[in-house]
Amino acid sequence: MKLPRIGWCDRKEFILSRSAGKKVLHLGCADWPYTEERLRSGALLHLALRRVAPQTTGLDVQPVGIELLRRAGIPDVHLGDAQKSLLELFPCPFEVLVAGEVLEHLPNPGVFLQSLAGVCSEDSSLLITVPNFACLKRFPRLLWRIELVHPDHVSYYSYSTLNRLLELTGFRIIEWMAYWGDNNFLSKLANPLFRRLPFLQYYADGFCISARLRE
Repeated sequence: MKLPRIGWCDRKEFILSRSAGKKVLHLGCADWPYTEERLRSGALLHLALRRVAPQTTGLDVQPVGIELLRRAGIPDVHLGDAQKSLLELFPCPFEVLVAGEVLEHLPNPGVFLQSLAGVCSEDSSLLITVPNFACLKRFPRLLWRIELVHPDHVSYYSYSTLNRLLELTGFRIIEWMAYWGDNNFLSKLANPLFRRLPFLQYYADGFCISARLRE
């Protein structure tokens, strides 16, 4: 499969710019187990989403994370499993659904996406971010048989695999971009160079995708 040329973006800005002023459903809103830390620092994505999109509803499967959000005074956050039907919780469709760094945690991502389709209209946007299976920064560690990975991750994604998964669950890709995470000193030094080189974008840390229901 010949891959299309893609550019890069800031992951957070990709989500916020496409959610601003919309009715949003944020999946994985608690960002557990980092909820308390990110509430204190103000780095929680759900807080930023509510600033640009006051009609943001949160959903998370982690009861402790949801309780922490409620104690912090954040309204309209719900405990629930998006791998089950969402229509009972949310009978009306959302304009934007945000699933940032969620798919790689799920044993049944297809069921999850089918559930999201139930609360989408034909004009709704699904925003997904996922880690890249071919991340350049991972390769040097593998020479020493070291893999740094979140303990809850069960998968990585590529253009072909995620495109196929979305097709099978009734979605089509509208936008596909790469992101380079500035999560340590070396990344902050190297990323400006990596971002300038078009042929490196499929070796980025992850991908940002906008999708809609197929017609």
